[in-house]
Amino acid sequence: MNRRRRTVADELNVRGTYILDTFNDYLEDVYWVNRRYQRKLVWTLEEKQKFIDTILHNYPVPIFLLAKYKLDGEDSYRKEIIDGLQRLNAIFSFIKNEFSVKWQDGNFYYFNVSALAGAEQMLADGILTQEENKLELGVCRKFLNYQLPITTTEVSDTEIEDIFIRINSTGRKLSAQDLRQAGAVGLFSDLVRKTACYIRGDITEKDVVSLSKMPSLSLSHRKLNYAINLYDTFWMKNRILTEKNLRLSRDEEIIARLYSYMILGNKVSPSSNSLNKMYDSDSRQNTELNTYIENYGLLEMMDNFSKVYSDFNKIFRSVDSNF
Repeated sequence: MNRRRRTVADELNVRGTYILDTFNDYLEDVYWVNRRYQRKLVWTLEEKQKFIDTILHNYPVPIFLLAKYKLDGEDSYRKEIIDGLQRLNAIFSFIKNEFSVKWQDGNFYYFNVSALAGAEQMLADGILTQEENKLELGVCRKFLNYQLPITTTEVSDTEIEDIFIRINSTGRKLSAQDLRQAGAVGLFSDLVRKTACYIRGDITEKDVVSLSKMPSLSLSHRKLNYAINLYDTFWMKNRILTEKNLRLSRDEEIIARLYSYMILGNKVSPSSNSLNKMYDSDSRQNTELNTYIENYGLLEMMDNFSKVYSDFNKIFRSVDSNF
């Protein structure tokens, strides 16, 4: 099994990085996402367009925060995204012609890939596509030469998660459940997360995945065709959750409560405070949950849960009904 080699940096490495260089790194799979604490791609098309418009007008953007490390046996560095996942995805998907932006004449235009060196070969290889209504070449070259404020540090896994939580604990960035999962360590949080991924259809063998894989692990949105159609998920198809609540990870809250009822029975309160304690490593509930899962077996619990979930699916299909 490959392991990370990390060293704690005395100082943060802060520098401006051209979008062109970040895109080249993206093509080389330099950027990685840890699904233990990072959420899915959740920006709407309008949010992506607004951010790209900010760059096209040469306005400043917030700092991106990355953690740099090497795996044993690898010579090149990987960069794990701590803050800036949605923004980096917006930049790279714009360059890849996945959406257009409204320009000064009021019309919508796609990125002109001719601004990239080697564009012809990338088009031939299917790495890039070119839609009609191309943005002016000069504007696209200026876009590629925009310098993103990127902070890179080398820290431990625990420190990365702590930084992530601190960044996202203020303002409307993460839902309450996303923050619970991000700050949790133990079998219970792993069980809830993996079960939720299994039911949504975005489960992966490893927790850390390449940024380029995130569209295949994210819920589709209006005009953003990610791999998982949120309307086909168990939660929406059976009228259990709304689109908004699914994006706020309410499915994981339901799964957490179900597992807690299975393990702790009537000791569980339906309050938010009770849910918080399930993820608090210092709480009695968290200790009991983790101990039970350790003794019973995480995979065994997930298998039993999945069988019941599968039976519900069969019942709904057989009677052509839902909740």
